[in-house]
Amino acid sequence: MLACEYDLSSPESNKQFLDDFCSRTLFTYRDQFTPISQDQDMIEMDASPPPHGFSAVHREAGGILSDAGWGCMIRVTQMALVQCLIYHTLGRDWRFNTRADLTPGATFWQLIALFMDTPSAPFSLHNIVREGLKLGKRPSEWFGPTSGALAVKSLMDQHGAQSCGLRCVTFPEGIIYTNEVLEAFSGVPRKEAADKAAGASSSSGGPSAPAGPSSSPSECPTADEPQAAQQAKRESSGPAEDVSGVVIWLCLRLGVDSFNVDKYQSPIQACFSIPQFQGLAGGGPANSAYFFVAANRENLYFLDPHSKCQAAFTEIPSPTAPEQLAAFACQVHPSEPRQLAWSSLNPSMALGFVCQTVDQYEDLCARLKAVDADLFEILPTRPEYNYEGGLKTDEEDPDLVLL
Repeated sequence: MLACEYDLSSPESNKQFLDDFCSRTLFTYRDQFTPISQDQDMIEMDASPPPHGFSAVHREAGGILSDAGWGCMIRVTQMALVQCLIYHTLGRDWRFNTRADLTPGATFWQLIALFMDTPSAPFSLHNIVREGLKLGKRPSEWFGPTSGALAVKSLMDQHGAQSCGLRCVTFPEGIIYTNEVLEAFSGVPRKEAADKAAGASSSSGGPSAPAGPSSSPSECPTADEPQAAQQAKRESSGPAEDVSGVVIWLCLRLGVDSFNVDKYQSPIQACFSIPQFQGLAGGGPANSAYFFVAANRENLYFLDPHSKCQAAFTEIPSPTAPEQLAAFACQVHPSEPRQLAWSSLNPSMALGFVCQTVDQYEDLCARLKAVDADLFEILPTRPEYNYEGGLKTDEEDPDLVLL
C-alpha cells in the first residue's frame, strides 16, 4: 500500500494495514452546497432524460446543488490531490488522530479546508467544475481521469501559495517528458529545461530511496484567509525558491473495452510499491470512479466516493464539540477498505506521483523503466510533429489517448 507492505494473514500486520488505509482522506458526494451556476441550455435539459455523459442531478433555478450521480471522478481527483499534499507535508508515516489533526491550525485541518464545497476553497468541486468548462465539460457532466488531472493541474498553477510548495505536471498522452518536470522544479523556460533533460535522462542510474517529507514546504493557508491575501501571495512568490516538489499525473488507457490484465496488471501493481506513487484515480467497469491506494495479486483496494451523500462540507466542527468532531472525522475517512478484482478495473486511469527533488524524479524514472520500459515511456522533450492531424483518441471518452 503506497510503498508500505503488509501481510494480511498476520493479525498485527492486518491491523496496521487498516490503520494506514483508514488514515487516507475520503471525499464523497455532497448535497446543498453553494449552487453551481449553469447556462440556459443546462436548465432546459431538466425536463428531458440526460444525454450520454450526464446524470440526473439535484437542481434548482439558481444552479446545481449536489454532485450525486455525476461528481465521483471529481471527488476521486480531490482524494488523490489531498493524498499528495499530505505525503508532502506530513510524510508517509503519518496516521490520522482526531484530536490532534482536527485542531484549528493543524496541518491536516488546513489541508482539507482547501477542498471545502465553496467557490472560495482553491480545490473545491466548484473550481474543478469551472476548470472543466475550459476542457469542454459542462456542469454535471462526468469527468474522466484525464479531465480531473488537467483541471487540478490548472488549479495548482493558479493557487501556487495554497499548494504547499508543490507544482504540477500532467501527461495526458501517457508519456513523461523530463524537460516539463524539470521546468516545474525550477521555473526555467522549457528550452533551458530541455538541455538539462537530456543530461538527466542520460545520467539516471538505478533506483535509490527517496527522502521523506519536505522539511520546509510553502505555507498552506487556513480556509478563512481572504482571497486578496491569497492573490498577494501568488503574485509575490518567487518561482524557484518556493518549489519543494512536483506532482506528476500520468494518464493511461490500458485496453480498449476492458483492462488488459495479462499485459498490464504486473506493471500497475508494481507502482503501488514505488515510494513516489500516491495512488491511482480510476474506476470499475462502468462509470463508477474509485481512488485506489493498495493492491495485491487478487484485488485493488479503494476509497469509494459513492459510499454516502452527505451535507455540504463548508466547515470543520470546533474541538469544543467532540461529538460533532467525531462525526466529521467519520465523514472524511473510510471505515474499511473496499476491493475490486483486477479484471474489473476500468482501462482509463491517472497515476499520481510526488517527487520532492530532481534526484527523486530521476529515481522514479529508473524505477518505472525497471518495471516496464515500454509502458512507461520517458522522453527528454515533447516531439514536434511536422504533420497535420492529432493523436488517436477514444471516441467514447475523448479525454483518453489510446495506447
